[in-house]
Amino acid sequence: MSAKPNPAEINKINLSQTYQREIFGLGEIYEIMSVERLRKKLSKKHHSGTLYLASNQQHGNRGMRLEELAEYLTSQNGLILEKGLVDSPPWNSAPLEKGVKKQYNKLIIVVAKTIFYLLIRLEFLWRGQKKSHMVFGLVRK
Repeated sequence: MSAKPNPAEINKINLSQTYQREIFGLGEIYEIMSVERLRKKLSKKHHSGTLYLASNQQHGNRGMRLEELAEYLTSQNGLILEKGLVDSPPWNSAPLEKGVKKQYNKLIIVVAKTIFYLLIRLEFLWRGQKKSHMVFGLVRK
């Protein structure tokens, strides 16, 4: 087991909130769309709860493993309703270059969102420990 999870590495959102993050490129747009689809799906099933998201250590060697997130949430007296992987693009991704924002034509963004919409519905085909960028846990306290 690796070091104790750092709570600062965990994003926490209520199921009624929309997921937002700073956008550096098309990968972040895919991430937002993937997490939003998951959030809406969980919201329909469980109606309330807190969604915890962290980088998947098995993908980028940073963040935490799914089991570590689950242990952390359990240690915080949370009842884990669901846990799993999210943000699994079908392409190989490069590490994020902090501070480098790419400017895209609005038409490119619209086309990308349309393609991502379809890809996200097929994510289950390639989702896995090594491919997924994030781990999640849905908790009710």
